[in-house]
Amino acid sequence: MKRETARVRMTNALNAARFITIAELAEKAGASYACANRFLWQLKREGAVREISKADGRRAGFAVYAVTRELENPPSKSTARERLWRAMRIQRRFTIEEVRITAGAAKNNALKYVTGLARGLSAGGSAAPERQGNGRLSAFPKIEPPPAVPEPNRRMVVQE
Repeated sequence: MKRETARVRMTNALNAARFITIAELAEKAGASYACANRFLWQLKREGAVREISKADGRRAGFAVYAVTRELENPPSKSTARERLWRAMRIQRRFTIEEVRITAGAAKNNALKYVTGLARGLSAGGSAAPERQGNGRLSAFPKIEPPPAVPEPNRRMVVQE
């Protein structure tokens, strides 16, 4: 029998409740306060919930969240870096703006991540984005094949 994850339990609790605080969500889903806080933050960023009040009678001082649309699946856990990396692998040649839009990342995040990869991996790694001209980058620079190994002949002497 497959166990439900905390994210699925939180999604179900949000769909059942009209208004909820972080503490109530954590309690209903059996998750930590920090986990519920992060989950609501992601949903708020996606527009699935909105903060409606920080002081309404019985919940004075706590943020109350309202669900703006029914949730089908928990939001993805992927970070901007993961989405940027996948976008670079898919597009192979791109500008920072193109990969930023595809990944749904902020301009600063995309710029820092791609330039960081170019700086950090260009010294020794093979996955660093490489300039191709016209402001375009390539996720997979051309790697030169290793030099050909000469075939042994009868005159070659192998020393042990």
